[in-house]
Amino acid sequence: MLSVDNATPYAVAAIPYADKHGRDGLAVVAKGTFEIAGPGEPVALADEQEPVAFADAWHGEPGASSLRYAADSTPPKPGADVALVGHAYPPTADAREFDVSLQVGERIHVVRVFGDRHWERGLLGWRPTPPEPVERVPLVYERAFGGADLCPSDPAKHAFEPRNPVGTGFVGRGGRERLRDLALPNLEDPGAPIGRPKDRPAPAGFGFVAPAWSPRAERAGTYDDAWQRDRCPLLPLDFDERFFHAAHPALCAPQPLAGGERVRIVNASRDGTLDFRLPAESLAVTAWIRGEPVRGESRLDTVVIEPDARRLVAVWRAAIPCPRTLLYVQYVFVKRARDARGDARAEVA
Repeated sequence: MLSVDNATPYAVAAIPYADKHGRDGLAVVAKGTFEIAGPGEPVALADEQEPVAFADAWHGEPGASSLRYAADSTPPKPGADVALVGHAYPPTADAREFDVSLQVGERIHVVRVFGDRHWERGLLGWRPTPPEPVERVPLVYERAFGGADLCPSDPAKHAFEPRNPVGTGFVGRGGRERLRDLALPNLEDPGAPIGRPKDRPAPAGFGFVAPAWSPRAERAGTYDDAWQRDRCPLLPLDFDERFFHAAHPALCAPQPLAGGERVRIVNASRDGTLDFRLPAESLAVTAWIRGEPVRGESRLDTVVIEPDARRLVAVWRAAIPCPRTLLYVQYVFVKRARDARGDARAEVA
């Protein structure tokens, strides 16, 4: 039976997987929970460590709401995901619109936040009403552009926004009569503001994208009769490993994070601007297969920031290749690379 020897303060799990070519591997996941400390300082290890999550967690009803946390138990990701879970806070008491920004290293993502608005009909056609004052806005895709139009009596005419079916502001063709009092998004891309009912901007946000939403759905591959006949239960050959990326497209990096990157968050905390650094951690992962050590490179591929709780979660993942030997993996040893304790297995690692 596979066992995990964890010499880190983090939660660790070893998860078997197979790639689309049917080659077996072992994903070793280490999940660290940290407290966001003072300005410019590294995050500090939290007393309570969150466990490795083996399923997605939702803001409401699964599949009918937006994703709160993506599962940690995925195979290796090509790059890195960054997500922010929380609220937008106005810089002044009378603000009606303002920007929230998240910067991690050189990557920066900005979302414009509006007070509540809806469509109204003017002399020149439909237009957004002026925004109401803002107290706090949840940074969820329910507040971004999207939604479903199920009003037509003919189900064949039902329509939805595939990038965000739980959002607001969307109507299908011929649905202008349904615009009146329809809520407009609180969250927008400042470079693509909504001005007309036919506008279809990309949903704005900082959260995770559900597996059935675009663009993840298109990356899952083709599950047709040919797949059923020739490949099931293997993944289809057109499966794209970027499916495992669950962050907003603007917050998916093509390479893993190095650790130690500076993070700056504006207008997503009651404490004002947050400025800190990611944990600069390196983990050594070794699996013993038939008595032989096989090492895996651990990479920081997921960061979840929760400013309301002043908490950060970092996930490191290592891939151990074990084609035709998965059943012979005896145990996995995980330690901090700078750990110099005299355990015999640590010396081998």
